[in-house]
Amino acid sequence: MLEISNTIAYGGDLMIYGTNHDVDYPGQNTWIDTERFGREGAVRNFVEKNVGTVHTVQGQESDVVILVLGSRPGSTRARDWASEKPNLLNVAASRAKRRLYVIGNRDNWKNLRYFNVLATTVPVNRE
Repeated sequence: MLEISNTIAYGGDLMIYGTNHDVDYPGQNTWIDTERFGREGAVRNFVEKNVGTVHTVQGQESDVVILVLGSRPGSTRARDWASEKPNLLNVAASRAKRRLYVIGNRDNWKNLRYFNVLATTVPVNRE
């Protein structure tokens, strides 16, 4: 998560990682590609019950952060807006102390500024 924030917002070398890595933490950072779930699957139900905006978590930390990247498939306006500056992605990624899970259509985001770093840093779960 630190690598993402450092690359997109700080030129790669300003932040120092403060979380103790001596303790093993289960799981791994993962991008869950929603294209395989369809529009009405279990992901939508989860999102409606558990997701807030990036702005609501600013200033907080959590062991696990789930970043949901949603937008209309045929429209790029929201994605273009989100990728205009590093701020939104930086806040979301830097809140995670241990794990970052990304849920969204990877193809829609992987070539956008700043999100391209996310796409190359967080492996895709193909299971």
